[in-house]
Amino acid sequence: MARSFEELILPPGNVLALLLLAILLIRHKPKTSKTLTVLSFLALYLMSTPFIAGQLADRLEFHPTLESHQTRAPNNTAIVILSGDRNNRAEEYSGQTVGRYTLERIRYGAHLQRLTGLPILVSGGLPDRTTGITLAELMAKVLAESTSGQIWLETKSRSTAENAINSQVVLTPKGIDEIYLVTQAWHMPRAVFMFEKSGFKVTPAPTGFEGGVLPDFNAFLPSASSLLISRQTLREMGALLWYRLRY
Repeated sequence: MARSFEELILPPGNVLALLLLAILLIRHKPKTSKTLTVLSFLALYLMSTPFIAGQLADRLEFHPTLESHQTRAPNNTAIVILSGDRNNRAEEYSGQTVGRYTLERIRYGAHLQRLTGLPILVSGGLPDRTTGITLAELMAKVLAESTSGQIWLETKSRSTAENAINSQVVLTPKGIDEIYLVTQAWHMPRAVFMFEKSGFKVTPAPTGFEGGVLPDFNAFLPSASSLLISRQTLREMGALLWYRLRY
């Protein structure tokens, strides 16, 4: 039910819902129907442009990239990489591997480990129904191909909130209370909020920026990728609001 509601209020579901409403009203309220139709197409166009998608992303991507002086950390520090998605149709990898967002995070986490020498905790549960392999296990496998540093696993989390809570359970006994937090730039505000709530001193280490789009001609040409960014950032804004109200 929650997934169905999410599909209806986010693009393109919200646009299609408005168009359906416009069709239902066309006989009895033609002016209202026409207005809804125009609004639907205008909303679809705007959310499909790189400029508007970038503007939405900019509202979330306010944590800057790490600077060189920020990679000098005390011993009670670890790198925490949050899981994002998985690819269950990767036949070239025996059927399963990490998804695009997770891979971006892993690559940056490995880069950060090479700079700092710190241990990495990969956090993510959601075991596959067929194989039982968790996201953290997939991440550790990919990460081991990029770095020879120490890797710890947290395999129970199903959400950003659980990432923070369960990472605290793993890291506190190891004397870790400061972390570099690696996730998508648009996901960072919610992640930082939860990890600070869990008692960590957090240095944000964002990757995968989607904002910063210059307002040139191409920025106003619609694309499917821009619509996806708009959808993702709108969803994240709603999730951040919910976390702040709940936690």
